Amino acid sequence: MVAYKSSAISPLPIVSSSSMEDLDDDLLVKILVPGILTSQDAFQCKLVSKHWQSLISSPFFVKSWKEFHKVDHQPLPFTLVTNLKIRSGWVDHYVISNVATRHQLFQSKRFNLGFLPCFRRGRNGRGRRAHVRISASCNDVLLCHSTLLEDMKQRVYYICNPLTRYWVALPAFPSSNCLSMIKGDAHVGLVCEENNYSVVRIHYGQSTGWSKSSFLAEVFSSKTQRWDVMEVSHPHDLEFFFKNYNYGYHQHNMFCWNGFLFIDNQADDTLVAYNPLEPNSCRIISKPEEGYFDHMAFGVCHGSLQLLQQCNHDRVDIGTGYFIIWQLEDLEKGEWSFKNEIFFEEFAMDENDPLQDEIHYDQGPQIQVLSLDPNDENIVFFRHDCWHGGKDERILSCNLLTKRVKLLDSKACTGRGLRCWEPQNFFQFVIPAWPTPVPRLP
Repeated sequence: MVAYKSSAISPLPIVSSSSMEDLDDDLLVKILVPGILTSQDAFQCKLVSKHWQSLISSPFFVKSWKEFHKVDHQPLPFTLVTNLKIRSGWVDHYVISNVATRHQLFQSKRFNLGFLPCFRRGRNGRGRRAHVRISASCNDVLLCHSTLLEDMKQRVYYICNPLTRYWVALPAFPSSNCLSMIKGDAHVGLVCEENNYSVVRIHYGQSTGWSKSSFLAEVFSSKTQRWDVMEVSHPHDLEFFFKNYNYGYHQHNMFCWNGFLFIDNQADDTLVAYNPLEPNSCRIISKPEEGYFDHMAFGVCHGSLQLLQQCNHDRVDIGTGYFIIWQLEDLEKGEWSFKNEIFFEEFAMDENDPLQDEIHYDQGPQIQVLSLDPNDENIVFFRHDCWHGGKDERILSCNLLTKRVKLLDSKACTGRGLRCWEPQNFFQFVIPAWPTPVPRLP
């Protein structure tokens, strides 16, 4: 396994003192914590020595830093990111698009995946064409892979932080057929905890060899530095059914929360919670409200898992579709609490907004719930396919308290004037108070 730091960032000159190396760890933490004000300071200090790198990456140091700087309740910078497949001439390439915030961190031209080795130059060597696709996210870390056939045959994933530009290449996953990357015939998830991470690929094709009461999971662990193939049985000996279009978190993704990956089991309308540290088992969680929902999405707000359900069908007493939000209170018991709901006809927006005209259409507006604000559980993000005056996919937010709908971006999903395909994946990208490490493995 190889881990790298992009050469695009030149480290500042570093001064090391042998006397500092002789200090007790507790005393060294007391000295370093007040002086490290930003994540960039932390990365610079990690370059002093292996001892400093290990100490600053330790849970004890992170906890001490958070307590000293009182950052636990500060708003977290966040966005939703998606890969847009864009055709320029006869060449397809991908761009990373920020669709849910105007935070300056995500407006920079540096917020891209151009530092990864699978980001290729054009044939003439002048322009750069991105051939990299995001597969999963966890906090501020992304799991990516190349979309070039010759690269996909190598079956390699990259874990990276696009802000710090640290990345690591994983060994080839066990599936011998690279079509599982091309066609997306696996649900993929990423879990990052402290200095360890896991990548999970859950198959749903009959050719992968799983029965109706079990599935195969390919699990990579940074602790073992290898992929293992696990057969996971249903704890109640019931069926699994994972569609190739996972509407639970859009397409081919699993949502990460507290070390668990969540995926929608459409065999019995439950959620599967999979912990890669317990690779031979899973947990089954009932959804808070049964019935048919057109879309479903996950989000995390103030550390709690939120489930967003969307129904486009008419209710007898209301007549329009609605969003409903729940919070998971107890994972072991599968207990949920109701948080809020809003009906589409309650949306407060400009009279000339195209969405206003579509609310009472027979089929309702073409919208899809995406996620929520990690700092405010009352802010919901959704996508609107607007057909007025030409197709235009817009990203909007709705404040569930004021009912106000706000346009975030009218071009985020349309390639800004270029021909593009409908985005299938949206990933929550949240920068924690302490950046998630992408550690080198021994």
